[in-house]
Amino acid sequence: MFPERVVSGVFEDLLNESYKNTFLGRVVEVTFDFSIVKWCEVFELGLIALWMLELLEAGKALTFVPPLDKAVYQFLTVYRFDSFLIEHNIQKVNDPAYKAAPATTELLRAPFFPLTFFNESTFQKLLEDLSFGNRLEIVLSDISETEIVKSGAIRDVVLKELGDNAIIHGDVRFAYLIMTKLGPTSEAKAIDWARNMVDRASPIERPFFERLGGNPFINLVIGDKGVGIRETLRNAYVSDPVISRRKGNRS
Repeated sequence: MFPERVVSGVFEDLLNESYKNTFLGRVVEVTFDFSIVKWCEVFELGLIALWMLELLEAGKALTFVPPLDKAVYQFLTVYRFDSFLIEHNIQKVNDPAYKAAPATTELLRAPFFPLTFFNESTFQKLLEDLSFGNRLEIVLSDISETEIVKSGAIRDVVLKELGDNAIIHGDVRFAYLIMTKLGPTSEAKAIDWARNMVDRASPIERPFFERLGGNPFINLVIGDKGVGIRETLRNAYVSDPVISRRKGNRS
C-alpha cells in the first residue's frame, strides 16, 4: 500500500523496501494500492509507470487500486495514468469511478504533456510538431509570454537535450515525459502555498522553493531506466551527504 504522500523521500524508502521483492520468483501478482494516497508528485508517477512496465516484462500480473481521494483520482486521469493502465491491460479493483473533474487545485492542473512514453522516432516527431507554426505557443499557452518559450529554448535546448540524453546517450528503448506548471491557485493563496512547498521539500529542493516565493514554476520530468545507471550512480548516491544525513536521522 502506498502512503498518503507519494513524494521523493518517502518513495525512495518504499523502493528500497519493496522494489526487489516484487521481482522474486515466488511473486506471481503485484498490487499497487493507491487507496489512501492524497498527494502524488509527477516524478514519482512516472517512476511507478516504469516499475510496472518492468514487472510486466518479467511476466508478473498487475492490479491497481485507485485512490479514494477524488482530486488524486482526477490527477491520475488528467495525466493519463488511467490510459496507461488500460493500454497495458492492468486491472483496476475497487474503482470509485469518479466522473466530474473538480475545480483547479494545487494537485490537479491540466499538463502541457501528461504521462507520455516515447522512443527516438516519436520524440523527434514531438519536437517537429512543436516547431510547426505556432504550435509551441499553443501547447504552452499558459506560459507563452515567457522568454524561454518565445525564444524556442524550451524546445530546442531543454526538451531536446534531455530527450537526447535519455534516448541516445542512455541507450534505452523508451523514456517518458511529463510537463506541467505548478503554482498557487490565486495570489491570495501564494504565501501559504510557498510555505507549504518549502515545508515538504527535500533538503536539496528547499533553497529553490525559498527563492521562488509564491511564484509558479515549470515542472518538467524526463525519465528512463538507463543501462548501467545503478552502477554509474551507486558511489555518488552512497557518499551523498544529504542522503546519508537523512538516513542517519531515520535511524
